[in-house]
Amino acid sequence: KRPPGLEFSTFATWNDLSPTTAPLSATKGTIKEGGTLAAEIDKIARANRDPKARTAAALAFVQNEIRYLYNGLANGNYVPQTPEQTWTLRYGDCKAKTLLLLAVLDRLGIDAQPAFVSSQLGNLLPTRLPALGAFDHVVVQARIDGTDYWLDGTTAGIHIDDLADVPPFGYVLPVAAAGHDLLPLPVRKPARPDFSLSLTYDQS
Repeated sequence: KRPPGLEFSTFATWNDLSPTTAPLSATKGTIKEGGTLAAEIDKIARANRDPKARTAAALAFVQNEIRYLYNGLANGNYVPQTPEQTWTLRYGDCKAKTLLLLAVLDRLGIDAQPAFVSSQLGNLLPTRLPALGAFDHVVVQARIDGTDYWLDGTTAGIHIDDLADVPPFGYVLPVAAAGHDLLPLPVRKPARPDFSLSLTYDQS
């Protein structure tokens, strides 16, 4: 149910909005050669040849090694920490974790880009004006062998078997220098049950 509200925007379309923050997610030169972060990423590369396995290991690395801490201070809350800063601090918010994951995947040879989402009102995005304020979260869209994977560095416990599961965000806005329109998330059957239940009846 759409909440009441009055919206204003200087963007004509979502395609105009998409490239605005693309420079903030550039990964070139963000990993220091010879540093400890580069060594950890190269360790993942040596241990995993398969692109999907590399992606799962990269996501687990960001989820497990970096604590989540929301930073809503300067620069309109859109400028993330650099990957090296996040690695040194060992904490970051969704922007920082996403940029770190993008840098890790880039070094591993995985095609990926950020995607803005609304964690609460995702299904309403097509009815809203194109504005950055429509989003409250950012994830990574990785593509492997023609399949899109939606990776969230702020969650935990992702397993390679359910790596292709689709989060319940409804729509996303891929952040691309060439621009992009809203993209509806596909509907896929979860790879594993949400829970398993075992009942024992004793009628003695």
